[in-house]
Amino acid sequence: MLKKISKQKFVVTALAGFILLVIDFAGLNSPWLGLPGLGLVLIPAVYWLARARGDRRPGRFYLAVSALIAALIFLTAGAYYLYQINAAVALLILGLPLTFFLLGKATYYEITWPKFSLPKMSKTEFFSLLGFLSLETILFITLYSARTVDLLPSPWQALAPWFFILYAIATLLLFFVVYHSRTTTKTIILTSIHLFLTFAVAPIMYPLGYGFDAFVHRATETWIFQNGFILPKTPYYIGQYSFVVWLTHLTRLPLFYIDVYLVPILASLSLPAGIIYSLKHAFALPEKYSAFGVWLIPFVPFLSLHLTTPHNLVLLISLLLTGLVLAFFKDKISFLVPLLLALAALVTHPLLGVPIFLFTLFAFFIKNKNKLILVFSFVFSTLSIALSAPLMFIFNNMKNGAGRPALVNPLANLGQFLALYARPYWYAQQSSWPLELLYFGQVLIVPTVIALGLYGLIKVSRKARSFLPDSLDRPILPKKFAWFYFFAAAGFFVSAWLLRSWLVFPDIVSYEQGDFPLRLAKAALIFLLPFAAFTIYLFIKFLENHKNRKLFLGLAALCAAFVLMTTFYLSYPQRNDKARFPGLNVTAADFQAVEWIHDKHQQYDYIVLSNQLVSAAALTNYSFAKYFATPAGEIFYYSVPTGGPLYQQYGKMLYEGQKREYMEAAMDLAGVDTAYFVLNSYWANSDKIIAGAKKTADFWHTIDGGKVWIFIYER
Repeated sequence: MLKKISKQKFVVTALAGFILLVIDFAGLNSPWLGLPGLGLVLIPAVYWLARARGDRRPGRFYLAVSALIAALIFLTAGAYYLYQINAAVALLILGLPLTFFLLGKATYYEITWPKFSLPKMSKTEFFSLLGFLSLETILFITLYSARTVDLLPSPWQALAPWFFILYAIATLLLFFVVYHSRTTTKTIILTSIHLFLTFAVAPIMYPLGYGFDAFVHRATETWIFQNGFILPKTPYYIGQYSFVVWLTHLTRLPLFYIDVYLVPILASLSLPAGIIYSLKHAFALPEKYSAFGVWLIPFVPFLSLHLTTPHNLVLLISLLLTGLVLAFFKDKISFLVPLLLALAALVTHPLLGVPIFLFTLFAFFIKNKNKLILVFSFVFSTLSIALSAPLMFIFNNMKNGAGRPALVNPLANLGQFLALYARPYWYAQQSSWPLELLYFGQVLIVPTVIALGLYGLIKVSRKARSFLPDSLDRPILPKKFAWFYFFAAAGFFVSAWLLRSWLVFPDIVSYEQGDFPLRLAKAALIFLLPFAAFTIYLFIKFLENHKNRKLFLGLAALCAAFVLMTTFYLSYPQRNDKARFPGLNVTAADFQAVEWIHDKHQQYDYIVLSNQLVSAAALTNYSFAKYFATPAGEIFYYSVPTGGPLYQQYGKMLYEGQKREYMEAAMDLAGVDTAYFVLNSYWANSDKIIAGAKKTADFWHTIDGGKVWIFIYER
């Protein structure tokens, strides 16, 4: 039903939401006012951005929401750098959408109100949909009932095998419903539900939080929320920090839940709409076929977006950008939306953000028809992407006073780069044949995506293509655009190679020297995913033309559901006879330990040598409470795994005997007279370590029946 709504009504709605927030800020501090207030301001802004004149295509609103969120990330980061993020600044930034209506020329907007009647479907489709929703409900309830505050190295240890069987069946039913769906909205909603289930295992099952890096980021966000900013103001991660703090100020929801669920929710809501919209306009694919391309992302386990970190947020933005740039090449969208997303990536995580921004910027020039500009853009874009990360590391190293890194022959040091792809130490040499088959399949995932992507890239840029309408008997995408993606992927890969094999940073621990190049190498795969999705489309069309189409389509869907079930398992830490993935989580006992130590002191005149999870608990409860000025630089009063001197002493206490001199050396460094050595009972050889520490410590205390041991050293 088409209805005209005056501009004044939009303005009044937004003003009403703004007033609700002002009232909330006056002292109520309730999410019951914060959430509705924020919605009443932003929803009219989305309608204005979408220019919803009788058009309710999901793609139009997807672009509006993407542009608005990217703009808010960039604006909040800018406000942080220029001043700070406090309640007043949060309100001021939110007031900017009101100017959309005040400056807009339109006097009314035409909106098509959706009809809530169920679409016509066969009995088979109806019961498939009902079965899918029922299974999703069971799976979500199962995850919630398995929540724990105790040690759980792998979430799968708390779930029975039937959970995975139900997940595979739900995936199969989703494929059936999407294939027969007549509405894009239904396809997007159902895909989003299952995608959220895929990404939300850790947030649901670990109510205290999961992953050490996430605790550090969340502690920083908490500090900014309480103080407005944190010094020094670095150019790292502020896009996420400022946006999370902004949302916390306005919604009044706990920062913990906003942070933990931000990336899983954004990913599950944006990826289905974004990929369907992008593939439809880039390759002229029908929506139902485009929807299957969404599942290439869960197919690659290291693209799992189950954890909110700046890296994962930029990874999500990059996944959306690769599709939107293709739509820009086909003149389906303006350059503004990709540019805003690239700017959001830039202020969130420069390591990925800078090359992604360069990719987006050069996409604009490559669209130019001038051959000289085209050749220059191709060459310079590849070189810029390849050199951006190494140059950023060199600049950062020199800025921090560490001097220039050592330059070595990248060819002679090739083994260092190839070692990034070696099996980690926690994989056993031999295990049962099902596990050997599972992890052999894991090795094939990346080569499979590369093969699918290259095949699709070639097919997209050729004239002769099978299974496509005659009207499309021309290149779907000009070769220069298709191969631009290939060279962008090559630029990321070369950047990873140079960063690992060309530069040596003496002051950076080996783990970090390998971690960042590996992230870049993995990000290179993103640029092949749209073309891999096109290959999947060609395969489906091939099966549809077979005389036994129903049988072969059914078998293909069954195989795909089984494969996604296995990659779902591989996306989270595993604990089995083959893999000993180090996925330990923060427990209630860890929090009790840091609280017990904290309550023993009036001031922060002590240090604690513990593993990173106990340190994460301290960061959560007491933020960045104390740093000690030492000859080695400022050190946190808890040991953290960044190569610092306290963590080195902690390693000695674990593996070189529990000598008192190690604890006294740590006390000498910090200039304190009390030190704690904290050991979790799950640690390897914990009995031996406990016995050794008892001989050298002055006192000791146990938490929760011996789950955590605290050894006190005084002088």
